[in-house]
Amino acid sequence: MLRKTIKRTIIVYVILGFLVGLGMLVYSFFNKDFTFYFGEKEVHGIVSGIIAVPFVPFIMAIVGLFHAVMLWFPLVYIYKKMTSNRSLR
Repeated sequence: MLRKTIKRTIIVYVILGFLVGLGMLVYSFFNKDFTFYFGEKEVHGIVSGIIAVPFVPFIMAIVGLFHAVMLWFPLVYIYKKMTSNRSLR
């Protein structure tokens, strides 16, 4: 159950991260002041939007992993325990 919860959560978070990355790319087309901080370097303009597309889903996948373990798995576990027929006996 933990593996399934982690897998589904990471997939959802990566899709959301990809959409946010695409939004950053589109925004960088129209705003040259858009900045993406890559370590200690600052990247401006369209290049920052292009860099954001692969990095934001990666960051969101890591966030999704921690959310899956600390937030979603306990909620799913409690819900399954409360709705199982064995707990009613």
